[in-house]
Amino acid sequence: MGKLDKIKYLYVGGDSWSRGDDLPEDETLVDYPGGPMGRPIGRYSDVLGEKFGWEVINESQGGGSNDRTVRKMVDWFAKNKDKWEETFVVICWTQYTREELWNDVMGEYETQQFQSTDLDKREGKWFGEQADEMLIQSDADLKPTKKWWETYLINFYNFDKRSQNMIRQIIFLQSFLKANNIPYYFHNAFSNDAYTHSSWLMSEWSVDYDEEKWKEITSMIDYDFYHPNSFMTCVELYEQEGLIEENKGFYGITGYSGGHPTPISHELFAKELYKCIKEKFRGKS
Repeated sequence: MGKLDKIKYLYVGGDSWSRGDDLPEDETLVDYPGGPMGRPIGRYSDVLGEKFGWEVINESQGGGSNDRTVRKMVDWFAKNKDKWEETFVVICWTQYTREELWNDVMGEYETQQFQSTDLDKREGKWFGEQADEMLIQSDADLKPTKKWWETYLINFYNFDKRSQNMIRQIIFLQSFLKANNIPYYFHNAFSNDAYTHSSWLMSEWSVDYDEEKWKEITSMIDYDFYHPNSFMTCVELYEQEGLIEENKGFYGITGYSGGHPTPISHELFAKELYKCIKEKFRGKS
């Protein structure tokens, strides 16, 4: 893939973990290109960019879905064809249960945050409870009714198929980046094996789990450029190893914070990514 000595830009996409939710914010800076004011200070992307001397373009969004991450990255590269040879990409993959939908009433995309388990779905109560959540998440004046969402969930939402869709998104992005000689490095926000790697997870959690289909498509992921540990796992290891004081790796879950990594966690994770990227691209810089 591309040589690091040509790189000038670090493009980062993902959810709240790569955005830097709960970190202190600089209200004089825009969150992401075209976004609101208020940029988190000390997030791993900025530390990583500083270490390499690269300008950072971080389009991550709190609560963002993989659908949004893929859409925003493709759109950015479409608008910046002159920067392809000068860009390194880091993608933070999130829960496959999140789904981005186009709201034609509002004229904008919205992300629906689905519950991360399918167990209650077998009992039937999941549909009503999730429909209530979806009503809360939509800001449209003419938003769908609870009955509409229940019908949608019963007929068109399947966790196994959503997980397969995420794997295809990973394969699509890695294929696009490789085909265009754009260097990249992927990682998960949360568990190492959830979402893309675990057959036991899907067999327990998903109705009509298709193990053979799972094996077929996961075999196409290139793990050489995929961090072995998620951001969450790394922070837990930092605490276990004494690099971070116990219970100081994450913010507490309160009305003001959502349990995201603290500044020291972002700093250590950036150092870890920096080391891995240097090693992966040794001889190519």
